Amino acid sequence: VVEAIRAMQDAGKAVTFYPFLLMDQLSGNGRADPYGKADEQPELPWRGRITTSLAPGQSGSSDQTASASDEVASFFGVAQPSDFAVNGTQIIYQGPAEQSYRRFILHYAHLCAATGRIDAFCIGSEMRGLTRIRDDQGFPAVEALRQLAADVRGILGPEVKIGYAADWSEYFGYQPQDGSG
Repeated sequence: VVEAIRAMQDAGKAVTFYPFLLMDQLSGNGRADPYGKADEQPELPWRGRITTSLAPGQSGSSDQTASASDEVASFFGVAQPSDFAVNGTQIIYQGPAEQSYRRFILHYAHLCAATGRIDAFCIGSEMRGLTRIRDDQGFPAVEALRQLAADVRGILGPEVKIGYAADWSEYFGYQPQDGSG
């Protein structure tokens, strides 16, 4: 990763770092489908399916409750920028033992900062299953992404563009079909 970034920089190219979340879940996984459309979750699912244990709109879903916030928080985790140490281009994590989304993104933000300079950094893409989850206060994943963007900004500095690559269905906003508006 470091060599690729530096090669692009040396060639005078603008560098956008886009960490991409893929799910390696195989057929026969036996995990309940949170969308209730199959006996188990699909093989190699799209990251846009990440949601609460039961998706919004499913009977028994935690959507619109404080519990939804807990499920979102579990996905994002609690890793902080200060949980990382940088030694040259080696990134050392010293925070809570978790395999979380925040840890994933913050690791790469530190790695990009260690390479010198990048032009843009994407904190996530097409996570519509998460961005539609509501708790009793609002949209906890949206708030978690905003905080993550601020933390990445603190690592990479003000000159780096930071964004989220929305799925096409996120562009027009969330239109819940439950009468809440």
